[in-house]
Amino acid sequence: MSLGGASRHVSDLVRAAAVLELGIVGAFYVAALSAYVEAATYVQSQGVSAAALRTATAAALESLRYTTEEAAAAIESGNHETDSATLSTYAEGSRAGLVAMKAAGLRARLLTAAVGSMEAAEAAGFGELGFYVQAKVAHTADG
Repeated sequence: MSLGGASRHVSDLVRAAAVLELGIVGAFYVAALSAYVEAATYVQSQGVSAAALRTATAAALESLRYTTEEAAAAIESGNHETDSATLSTYAEGSRAGLVAMKAAGLRARLLTAAVGSMEAAEAAGFGELGFYVQAKVAHTADG
């Protein structure tokens, strides 16, 4: 504990720590940081300062703190009903953002992937549910 600080027991499952590490560092942190680079590249290409981006980022990170709790609960329970924006609402806005980023000359690979995930969930009939319903289409067709 004195060396790690954040070390803690996560599960009796032997591989739990490795699974958690891949989930947080590989699937979340690296993807989120890459998405931030993509966003910063777009914002700065449009003449918006790094200082303005940092201010907006602080608010987004605070929102993300809350929504990750909400996401984990929805994915664990399987309840994807929503009283706010539906998956299709997010998808429509994201498609418009993707058009704008590509028009600005960016590849927008991370946003393209996110739109693809939302569209897969829409195609499966989940468009009127909440954003986190994408979990239902996250698995490959083979399992």
